[in-house]
Amino acid sequence: MLRLLQAITLTLAISSCVAQTNFKRDYLADNPIQDSIAYSHIEKVEIHNQYLQEAIEHNDTLRQLYGLLYLFTDHYRAANYVELKRILLKCEKLISTDSKPEWQGALRMRRAYMLKAVNKDYEAAINQYQEAIDLCTIAKDSLCIGESLEQISNLNKNLKKYDLAEEYFKRAIPIIERHATPIGQALAFNNYSLLASAQNKYYKAEKYMDKAILIIKETKDTFRQVMYISNKASIYLGQKRFKEAIEIYLDLLPINIKNSWADNLLFNYAGLVNSYEDLGDFEKSNIYLQKYYELKDSLNGASVQEQIEQLEAKDKFNRNALILNEKKIKIQESKLIRDRLMAMVLLLGLSCLGLYYFWYITRKNLIKEQESHLNYIHDLKQILKVKNNEISTLNVDISTIQLSLDQSNSVITQKPKLSGENIEDYKIFDTRIINDDGITAFKAYFDKIYPGLLIRARKQWPSITDAEERLFMLVKLRIKSKEASEILGISQSSIKKSRNRLRKRLEIDTTVDLEVFVQEFN
Repeated sequence: MLRLLQAITLTLAISSCVAQTNFKRDYLADNPIQDSIAYSHIEKVEIHNQYLQEAIEHNDTLRQLYGLLYLFTDHYRAANYVELKRILLKCEKLISTDSKPEWQGALRMRRAYMLKAVNKDYEAAINQYQEAIDLCTIAKDSLCIGESLEQISNLNKNLKKYDLAEEYFKRAIPIIERHATPIGQALAFNNYSLLASAQNKYYKAEKYMDKAILIIKETKDTFRQVMYISNKASIYLGQKRFKEAIEIYLDLLPINIKNSWADNLLFNYAGLVNSYEDLGDFEKSNIYLQKYYELKDSLNGASVQEQIEQLEAKDKFNRNALILNEKKIKIQESKLIRDRLMAMVLLLGLSCLGLYYFWYITRKNLIKEQESHLNYIHDLKQILKVKNNEISTLNVDISTIQLSLDQSNSVITQKPKLSGENIEDYKIFDTRIINDDGITAFKAYFDKIYPGLLIRARKQWPSITDAEERLFMLVKLRIKSKEASEILGISQSSIKKSRNRLRKRLEIDTTVDLEVFVQEFN
């Protein structure tokens, strides 16, 4: 492998003395959209489609390839993988009559993108980049070689082959510094900083991230500048410089909000959640955790709509292909085929009736079972409310007796006061807010609805507390936070904190919803 890299370096040294092909550089320079941040996905696709049509009208093969590659980048960023496959097929057809190595190299790089993003097959992607390097070496396109080496470095980082990743980057950086645009150079330093961070080499990571930020500032590319500064804050997190990281994230928030840079904003919120949590400020951590999930939910909605559009496009493509195949098939009508068709229709009709009847009976039984479960839940709520009322009455009586004793006692023992937040926590975790009979009845009803579930939960999480188990059951029963606070006799803010503790106890990832996780546990 090292000999191959040395051979590539030698080839580049020779090629630097002769004319460069510069396919990659010319491809970037000819792009009608130089500031991609200023346009929406739909606008970019429209502009690049117009560029492609003009190239087709002028029978300009090179610019047709440029246009297809611009569209590939647009749909790659939008994760429209169905359209990406279609564009790759068009590229292969376009260059099939011309074996220019720089064109073939560009196509290999796009195949590598697909293998990396869609299949997560990093080894296969590395092979495609190696082929791209060979082809670009023949074409004397140094920038193509440098970017391929850098991508191989990133892929080896993903495979945790850090020594190989370091070696490829050292080979790539001299080429990129000489031939890449300032944006390309900044991106390379950013990627190398991430590689150093993955190895906990934070001093080196900060050094190269500062280089990336310095270069990108000169380009006036605010989006990338904000992104790289956010990455620097992540380095501070690794160094446990939490206050410095928080200061950076807070400075970047208004910029990301003003420009609607949702991905950067999500990254900032996540950084603030981790920073405040590591500092022990759970109140602020929870504030930004809520903002994180609200933004992520809104983005997921847009993503679902985009996926629906992709499925519709795929369905249309499949239907058109089916129509084309049907036209190629010669239909032979015969009495035997008609008889068989009638028999199949009759059999299918009977099958459908049988399936419908089975579905009707199953649905009827399911509705009956759900009504039974709802009745159980209603009874549970009533029992818990009655028990909590009894406990509230007892607490009042106890408070009256205690006040009388305090007034009659000549010596008053001073005790430290607890804050409101600590009192709520004490009520949740250190006192029994429902008596043993209420707990027993609650668990009995719950076990009727979900037989054996508590035993499996205790087996899965042996350290779960009684209070967390009660909240787990209420979440499983789909009881909302407000109702849960009434049943347990605590405030809604305490319910929220209890939910966070339950998330940690169940070791739920921040990207997973608590209700969904509990409902799926059986």
